[in-house]
Amino acid sequence: MPELQKYLNAEVIDKNKNLIILKNDAINGEFDLGKFDPPIDLLSKDQIVKADIKAFIEFEKISLKGDTADVYFKYDIEGVGCEAKYFLVNCNWRLSSKRLWEN
Repeated sequence: MPELQKYLNAEVIDKNKNLIILKNDAINGEFDLGKFDPPIDLLSKDQIVKADIKAFIEFEKISLKGDTADVYFKYDIEGVGCEAKYFLVNCNWRLSSKRLWEN
């Protein structure tokens, strides 16, 4: 979502070199995540605390039901969160609705 780009502070991410996602109940698998740039790391809360990382995305909900998906995440360092709904069309996920907020 283009609206989120302004919250991904390049200076904060550059300090870590990678975009960090918190591994939790919503994101708990061992899989390779990637985006063009920067690289993405999936870290546990203990790893984040030990490395003193302040900038990370926390997914609180990822729910798949049939051809729909609900996603809820927050990026506390910037005080922003997002709730989005997607639907599946020809094996591609399409954004149905979104709600972005700032604290």
